[in-house]
Amino acid sequence: MCHLSNKSANDKNDTQPHYACPRCHAAYCELPVECNVCGLTLVAAPHLARAYHHLFPLDLFEPVVDNNSSEKSLVNEDKSKETINSSSDDNNNNNNNNNQLRVCTGCNVIIPSRIPGYQCPKCTFIFCHSCDAILHDSIHSCPGCLTLLK
Repeated sequence: MCHLSNKSANDKNDTQPHYACPRCHAAYCELPVECNVCGLTLVAAPHLARAYHHLFPLDLFEPVVDNNSSEKSLVNEDKSKETINSSSDDNNNNNNNNNQLRVCTGCNVIIPSRIPGYQCPKCTFIFCHSCDAILHDSIHSCPGCLTLLK
């Protein structure tokens, strides 16, 4: 028990906060603490809020590799310049849907096709490696899922 158990609760000169166990009414100076009388763990709301993300961790994002690479490579080096231009014009309409740029939902940076993006399994938004690390290590929530809650 705390040294405050002998003090009056109406003492105006004492600026120290007082905490009482809701089960046995033992007095304590600080939280978190386990009550020495009844064994109940005493915590404040901010302590619970800081520990909340440990109870419900953010699901791991799935790595997504862009199979439809927008970077074109020439198979035959003997192609003439006109053939390359005409084939790119012909394929331009077909490739518009396949060659969409992947943009990180967190930082709005274009993710190159050779680097995997990380997709949230719930909202299917894609994030870069840096944002994935920040979301899982610090923020503990997916901004894509939070925007879909509205």
